[in-house]
Amino acid sequence: MLAKTRAIVIHTTKFNDKDLILHALTEEFGMVSYMIYNPWSKQAKVKASYLQTFSLLEIDVEHQPKKDIQRIHDAKILFVGNSIHTNPYKQSIVLFLAEMVRKTLSETEKDVHLFAFVYHSLCVLDEVTEKYNSFHLIFLMRLTQFLGFYPNSTVENNDVYFDMLNGIFTAQPPLHGHYLEGENCKHFQALTHISYTDMPAWNISRVDKLTLLSTMVRYYQLHIPTIQRIKSLNILHSLFV
Repeated sequence: MLAKTRAIVIHTTKFNDKDLILHALTEEFGMVSYMIYNPWSKQAKVKASYLQTFSLLEIDVEHQPKKDIQRIHDAKILFVGNSIHTNPYKQSIVLFLAEMVRKTLSETEKDVHLFAFVYHSLCVLDEVTEKYNSFHLIFLMRLTQFLGFYPNSTVENNDVYFDMLNGIFTAQPPLHGHYLEGENCKHFQALTHISYTDMPAWNISRVDKLTLLSTMVRYYQLHIPTIQRIKSLNILHSLFV
């Protein structure tokens, strides 16, 4: 089936000395892998400069649902961004979030709302100029809405624990041991109500953000057991949280 779709570059892997495999989140087909033939050649239809993480492409494809790797007939760049690939702090966020997206959305079908969320998010990150060191936390929390384990943010006065397996706040600690309490629980609950526009006003310490980031990764790992080590996490820690 010939089709045209927008696609967000998530990751590329080397196939051989000349060719790459592009892993992209597409508007029409969800996560798809595409063979990219020698993107460094002058005749390449998909050029290497198009393949920066979180760039937005418009691609003409021959989509065959039963094939693991699809083909691109033509491509053009729609969005590369002004700062997400030049600012080292934003670069670290992009690499981390792209790795999380790749490992959580490896098998997805068409979801225009998910695509719109990721695209809107990368535009926000590109445009923001200050106080965006909570961006990745908000992104991860919002992404859980599409993955099926968004926390139930309803909290009663005596709910002082968060059950990480069942995604609910409770008055008593669950028996399984996977729960939050204290300040970390409060910050996690607050994160369920925070949007990108709230970032400048959300003031918690660097240590608390480090703890919350580790909590979010652990929360994902509990619900998606195939997520193991996150390679880009150390880079993010080394710059800021």
